[in-house]
Amino acid sequence: MIVRKAQPADAGGIAAVHVDSWRETYRGIVPDSYLDRMSKAEREQKWKEKTNSVIVAEIEGQIAGFVHYGPERSGSWSGFDGEIYALYIRKQHHRQGAGLLLFEAAGHELGRLGLEAAVCCVLTENRQARCFYEKSGGELLGEDTFLIDGVRMHELIYGWRSLPLQR
Repeated sequence: MIVRKAQPADAGGIAAVHVDSWRETYRGIVPDSYLDRMSKAEREQKWKEKTNSVIVAEIEGQIAGFVHYGPERSGSWSGFDGEIYALYIRKQHHRQGAGLLLFEAAGHELGRLGLEAAVCCVLTENRQARCFYEKSGGELLGEDTFLIDGVRMHELIYGWRSLPLQR
């Protein structure tokens, strides 16, 4: 497994992991209408613009997972200036260490950017991700809700008070 900074040429692989992971993980949680509309081509265009803040895990030449990170976006979490925006691993590569390597790499990059503490949001129903963040020392800071296709989604916000992130 190779963990490295993403390049613009990786955008298609990142988009595929993003869409496939959502469909694998959130079917039955997120409205099917939303999941069915997700487009790898559309996501690829968006990811091309963001690869400077993405780290990928590559297995046998294929992107198996990625983490997207940067400054905390909401301004709601006093004392937390960094954020892990997304961390997705293809289902067939779960429990192989990619998530931990990506998580730690993002923590190092956030620290390198001068950020001191980080948050991450996770859907309440995503028990596997919640367990991962709790085992990594994430402190439950609060909850939030948002709408996807008219359905109220619930998420938990975890925080780490010091960087780099380590499990």
